[in-house]
Amino acid sequence: MEKWTQDEAIAFECAREAITDLMAIYTRRIADESESSVPDANLMAEWEAARDKLADERAGLHVEYHAEIARIRAEYGQIIRTWRADRRRREDAVNFARASISLEGFQTSKEDEDHARRFINGEIELVDFLKVEHAA
Repeated sequence: MEKWTQDEAIAFECAREAITDLMAIYTRRIADESESSVPDANLMAEWEAARDKLADERAGLHVEYHAEIARIRAEYGQIIRTWRADRRRREDAVNFARASISLEGFQTSKEDEDHARRFINGEIELVDFLKVEHAA
């Protein structure tokens, strides 16, 4: 039976969890996109491929791959932290906009919610989110 140190086991499990968390981010993006009024099949396919690549990486990871484990923890950990912080900032902005609209006595449309989802997912920036589209 192979012996691992406690530090090796912890680092290995943390790397696997980082990969799993990143896979979950892609899964959420895919689900959000599939619910939009006009889902982008190419974008969803790109995210599915990235998620599949991560699954393969996780399956091939071994506790003895110290350099790979360190890379995954550093690189993916930063991606996850940045994604969460950015998404939280974007969700807060959308929730503020929704509250403001509601206080004025209005409701958001399906198109408005799709637009908000695109902003939350990072597909558009705040300046584009705040643009007012006038009906013809």
